[in-house]
Amino acid sequence: MISSNHLLYKTWKGGKGASPYRRRKMSAVSMMDAAKAMGKINKFSGARQLKVMGDGCRGSEAAYFKEKIVEMAGIIETMPVSYQTDDQGMEAVVRLHYFLNGWDWYITEKDIDTDGQGQIQAFGFADSGEGFGPELGYISIKEITRCGAELDMHWTPCTLRQIKEKAAA
Repeated sequence: MISSNHLLYKTWKGGKGASPYRRRKMSAVSMMDAAKAMGKINKFSGARQLKVMGDGCRGSEAAYFKEKIVEMAGIIETMPVSYQTDDQGMEAVVRLHYFLNGWDWYITEKDIDTDGQGQIQAFGFADSGEGFGPELGYISIKEITRCGAELDMHWTPCTLRQIKEKAAA
């Protein structure tokens, strides 16, 4: 079960070295803006995590949660779609990160939603963390979130190369 404390385990940082998405000044985000942003995140997050984020928007940390939700929706909205990073190889930027029980999924491209059924899959790098060898390929967002994988709300975009180097260290 995801707790609101889990989503707040890192403090918001807007200084040097922070993601460009985090550099903007914290501002008052309306509940309407947060609700619209939740509609975009809905396709990329599991039901339990969405509930915790919604509850957070009504609790004592409401301003933080609303700002974080709008920030994540902006990242999702502006991320590349299928085949836009083909020529970048290991320099492709990982925009989203999911995690569950030692598994990590690093997403570089969202799939084009041509049928209006929502986000079904994305392209990225899957790592079991158990020595089976990480691999690039299509990842079913619906499948991993149904199994309990969480969207990392504190992820700072970086390249696939940086992730590989960190894992090798």
